[in-house]
Amino acid sequence: NLVIFGCLLIRHPASVRVPIFYRIIAWGSAILPMLMRAEIHANIMDWSALALSICGTLIVGISCIDLGRSFGVSPALRPYVESGIYRHSKHPMYLGHILMELGILIAEPSLRNFSILAVSWLLYRFRIRLETQLIKSIILH
Repeated sequence: NLVIFGCLLIRHPASVRVPIFYRIIAWGSAILPMLMRAEIHANIMDWSALALSICGTLIVGISCIDLGRSFGVSPALRPYVESGIYRHSKHPMYLGHILMELGILIAEPSLRNFSILAVSWLLYRFRIRLETQLIKSIILH
């Protein structure tokens, strides 16, 4: 969380902002997974859930660091990053979030957690499409 907060503090200002609807989707997809709940039990599923969550957390942290001043919650035109982990994937941060959320679902398989995960994944797909459009517009300019 400190890495993300730090990246938000030093980010480039957006040269073009997206409509409010897209910003609400972005912030909603960032906040929604925080509603997931898991209790820790001492069994093998919790160890695998913990491993997934740790891997996801590391990927998100590395993604934030590699984005540096280009990080933002809401999609916007900022400098395009192709180095670090972004050399291998266009959207590694979403992969990290999905791994963390999948770990929570494995640790606590409930309708609530499954529903939140399903909605989160849909929101991530929407965000990826929007960000891909923004990336294409950056490359074309």
